[in-house]
Amino acid sequence: MDVEYRNAWLLSADHELDAAQLLFEQGGYIEVVAYHIHQGLERCLKGFLTSHGAALPAVHDLGELLRRAASLEPELLRFVEDVGPLTGFFVETLEDELEIPAWTRDEVRHALEIAWRVRQRLSVLLPAGGDA
Repeated sequence: MDVEYRNAWLLSADHELDAAQLLFEQGGYIEVVAYHIHQGLERCLKGFLTSHGAALPAVHDLGELLRRAASLEPELLRFVEDVGPLTGFFVETLEDELEIPAWTRDEVRHALEIAWRVRQRLSVLLPAGGDA
């Protein structure tokens, strides 16, 4: 695995989560914050998987991505129940009718907390030379 490639995934994940945090703190649109949370977690998990030599999965389901990561680092299983519902933050834009999800600020605040905990744990578990 090319370290620069892995770092690009993780840097992008950090940017998404930072954007979500900033938007949330500034009272931004909740559905946009939620979208950035999902994107950040997805990129974080995909970066982790590819850093361990796994093929880049073409899925957006955070629970599925986390289960794949847990197959490499079993301690990650403790996050599966937390991130599963966050898959709903992904909005498929190819559908005919776009619906804006009605997330509450409390739900999104909780999601941000989960996202940062997962990101922090994954950064500790990265192979040597993997800090983004």
